[in-house]
Amino acid sequence: DGAEWPVICRINQDSALIDTEARNEFRAYQAFEHTAVPTPAPVFEEADPAVLGAPFIVMQQVEGAPASPFHSNPYGEHREAIGEAFWTHLGQIAAHPVESFADEEWPKRPASSWRDALEYWEGVLESDDLGPQPVLSAARRFLHRSPPPEAGRLSLVHGDYRTGNLLVDGGRITAVLDWEMAHLGDPLEDLAWALSAPWHLRCPDWPAGTVERERALELWQQASGLTIDPAALHWWEVFACVKGIGIWTSAGFEFLQQTNLDPINLFSSWGMTALHERAIIDLLRGGRSRAA
Repeated sequence: DGAEWPVICRINQDSALIDTEARNEFRAYQAFEHTAVPTPAPVFEEADPAVLGAPFIVMQQVEGAPASPFHSNPYGEHREAIGEAFWTHLGQIAAHPVESFADEEWPKRPASSWRDALEYWEGVLESDDLGPQPVLSAARRFLHRSPPPEAGRLSLVHGDYRTGNLLVDGGRITAVLDWEMAHLGDPLEDLAWALSAPWHLRCPDWPAGTVERERALELWQQASGLTIDPAALHWWEVFACVKGIGIWTSAGFEFLQQTNLDPINLFSSWGMTALHERAIIDLLRGGRSRAA
């Protein structure tokens, strides 16, 4: 129709901290187009690496900017409005019909059970081992010793839903981004990751820098139609720390192997690992993680 709009091109990277594909992200944008969950409109996908040197996707550019998880009040005067949308959208993702993803092409890793999810991230930690990590070892023992019930519902798990991976414009969330880690699994994995202490380091009473924890859980349950088992959520919160350390360990490993010398990899391997270790200590003591 002759209309023009700005677009974003995302190209698969040979060296990434974790095993991700642009294909995951594109399929998620297709699945959530025209739903209540705001995502960029998918435009084009190219699997042939000969075109630009690697597979790539094209999506419509969305107005807005990400907020920093390290700010004391990342959303300012819009904190409560963003919080209502943040936890509602996460619940809507969990409620989305899984049949639209349940085919042999959609990645099942980490798979639908806690055991498969844990085995995947333990595999990452072992392949990119940087040496003894006693706090991490304690968390892994807890996770094996006190498994949660199997997921009451299989859903699409975003994989990295947190402050910093959403675009906001005033009091609105304009887009949920960064679906590269999407997979089918237990929706509590996403909830626990979004609640994780490093994402609200300087505002410990506001998970993700938004609303109080009780309100966040209420919003998520209303939107998802699920009832939270506190013991299961606690397990997944400890798991979120193990998963986080897996990502930061891979960052350090890439730097040491000189396959990706971005200084952020070095700093995150040190600093973010320490934050998640602190969160593990708080959680295993039976309290809520503060990571400070």
